[in-house]
Amino acid sequence: MSAVTAEDKMAAPGVFTMAREFPCFDGLNERIAALMEVFPLYDLMSKSTLRGYCGFEMGVCLLLYIMEKMLHYDPCTYEDAKDFISGILPLFAGTSPSLEELEQVTEKLLNELSNYGRNFEYEYHDPIEGKNRQVKFRLLVQEPFSLPDRDTIKLRLSREGLDIIFKSREIYQDLRFSVMQFYLDQQIRRGTFEGALETVKELGVAVTNMEQELVSLRQEIRRNVVEALDKPNYRRMLNRMTQQLHRERETFDNLIKLVRETLQNLDQASHSRGSTKLENVGFLEQELYRVAQSHLKLFNHQLELNTLTEDALMSSLRSTLMVRFHLEKELMAEVLRCSPPGEVVARTAVLPLLQPRSPRILDLATFLRPQTLLSRERERPPEEFFDEIDLDEEIRLQEMEKERHQRTIELLQRIFRLLLTPLVKRSRISLSEIAALLDENDWSREEMAAFVYTALLLHQAKKIQARLPWEYTPGDTDLLEFALFRLLQQDKELASLGDVSVAAGEGTVDLPYEMNVSNLILLKHGDQAW
Repeated sequence: MSAVTAEDKMAAPGVFTMAREFPCFDGLNERIAALMEVFPLYDLMSKSTLRGYCGFEMGVCLLLYIMEKMLHYDPCTYEDAKDFISGILPLFAGTSPSLEELEQVTEKLLNELSNYGRNFEYEYHDPIEGKNRQVKFRLLVQEPFSLPDRDTIKLRLSREGLDIIFKSREIYQDLRFSVMQFYLDQQIRRGTFEGALETVKELGVAVTNMEQELVSLRQEIRRNVVEALDKPNYRRMLNRMTQQLHRERETFDNLIKLVRETLQNLDQASHSRGSTKLENVGFLEQELYRVAQSHLKLFNHQLELNTLTEDALMSSLRSTLMVRFHLEKELMAEVLRCSPPGEVVARTAVLPLLQPRSPRILDLATFLRPQTLLSRERERPPEEFFDEIDLDEEIRLQEMEKERHQRTIELLQRIFRLLLTPLVKRSRISLSEIAALLDENDWSREEMAAFVYTALLLHQAKKIQARLPWEYTPGDTDLLEFALFRLLQQDKELASLGDVSVAAGEGTVDLPYEMNVSNLILLKHGDQAW
C-alpha cells in the first residue's frame, strides 16, 4: 500500500478531517462488511417460496451441516445437501410435504444461499470518503467434484460463512478476550503502537461489559437464587471465571512486561526524547495498566458472587424449612374447593389425617384422646411470643463488640506500620521484601488473612494518604481509614511520607499459611524509579 502524500491530503481534505474528528470511524468499512455477511440469511425470511418453511432456521441448519462435514474431511455434495434439507423440512413445516414441495424448497434454499453461483453484492455509503462502496462475498463455495459413478458439485463454507458460524457459538464470546490479548501482543511486537492502543481500549470495554454482567447476575441471584442458578448465563460466567480468569491475568502481566521492555529499548535507541513512538508506547503503558487493574477487580467480583450465592442458597433453604404447612387449611381446603369424587377426597384429604396403624381394640379412649395434629399445634410456641430481654447479656455482648472493634483497629494499624515503615528510609518497597520480614509465629492464620485482604483493598484504592491533616476526620464506620488516621496521629514519621502509590509488580508472593497474593509495589509520590 502506497504512503499518503501531501497531494492526497490536499485532494481529499474531508477524509482526514473526518478521521481526526471521529476516531471511532477507524475500521468502519471492515465492520460494515462483517455485519453484511448475515444479510443473505436474513433475506431468507422474506422469500415467498420459503414462507411457512422457516427459511432462516433451515439456512442456519444447512450451514452447520456443511461445516460438520468439513470438520470430518467428508466432502458435502449437492446431493448430500438436498438429502439433508429433505430430512429436516418436515420438522420445520409441521407436516409431511409432497415430493414436489420437497424438491422446490430444497432447490430454492440452496440457490439462495449460493446466490446461483455468484457473489452476494451489497452497497453502502462510506461517510468518511463520501462515496458508495460495495461488499462482495460468498457464504457457500461451489466446486466441481468427481465421484466414481458421476460428476457433481461439492459445497463448502467460505471464510465469511465459517466466520458467521464461529461467531454464533457461545465459545466465541468467552475466547474473544484471549484472542484480543494475543492480537495485542502481536501488534506490540510488530511496532504498530497506535493500533495496539485501540486494542487496549477495546479490552477495557470488554472488561467493563464483564463487570456489568456480574452486577446483573448478582441482582438476579438476590431476586431468585434458584432461577438464577438454572440459567445458562450463570453456568457460562462461572466456567469463564474458573477456567480463564487466571490465564488472562497472567497474559496481562506478560503484556505489561513486554511494553516496559519495548519502552526501555526505544528509550535507549532514540536520541530524541520527544519521539512519537516513545509517546505512543507511554500512552499504551498507562492505558494497559489501567485495563489490567480493572481486570484484577474481577477476582473480587468472583469472590463476592460465590459468597452471595452461598448466602442466598442458605437463606432460601432456611426460609423453606421455616414455612409451616397447615394440613387442614392448605391441603384439605384446596381439595374440597375443587369438588372431587369421593375416592379422591378419601385418598388425598382423609387418609393423611388417619393413623397408619388402626388400634386393635376399639374403645372409648380412641374417640376421646387428643388428635395427633392438634397436639402438634399445641406444642408450637405462640406466634406473638417474645423472649424477655436479658439486660446483663445485652451489656456483655456490647462489651465483646467493643473489644473486637479495638482488636481490629490495632491489627490494621499493625499492618499499616509494617507496610509504611520501610518507606521512611526508602522510596520504594515491594510486598516480596516485606514478606521476607514476616515471622509465621507472630501472625495467626486469621491475622494473615486480614493482611492479604487489606493489601487487596489498598491495591484497589491505588493510593495511601500517609500525610496530615486530612480534609475530613474519618469515622469508625470505615475501619481501614479510621485505623490509618489514628496511626498517623500517633506516628509523625509515617505522617510525613505523603501520598504513597500502590501498584502491581511482577509475579506473586507466597505468604505464611499457604496464602498467595500479587507482588504489590509501594512507591512514594513523585518517585518513578521502577
